[in-house]
Amino acid sequence: MRPAPSAQTVCPEGSAYCILYDADCGICSRAILWLQRQSIGEPVRWLPIGGEEAQHLLPNRPVDEMAVVGPKGEVWLGARGVITCLHLARYTWLAAIANLPPLRVMVELGYGLVARNRGRLSRWFGLRACKL
Repeated sequence: MRPAPSAQTVCPEGSAYCILYDADCGICSRAILWLQRQSIGEPVRWLPIGGEEAQHLLPNRPVDEMAVVGPKGEVWLGARGVITCLHLARYTWLAAIANLPPLRVMVELGYGLVARNRGRLSRWFGLRACKL
């Protein structure tokens, strides 16, 4: 899995990974709750993407895309962040399949579709709707 270019930043407090997400979004928050219940073998910090700590970690980036920051400053955004989360949650087989070039394009399109409609989807599922 190839990370996006990085600002060579490291997740604070010695965590191996930081997962940045929109805490105001019902879909995002529900996905994080699911992820937190999984058997993750690495230390993880969960940071609201609009918070000061997340903005310090990845400055000058929009708050409408989830991100994962790795222990060496690797940064995975959007769909690649989701694939990284699957890998961290020990769904390595699913992460490997989703990361295959033809399927990764579909995952990226699916992520974009959900991201653009997350407020509507949140309301549809009876979750807290995004402010964005």
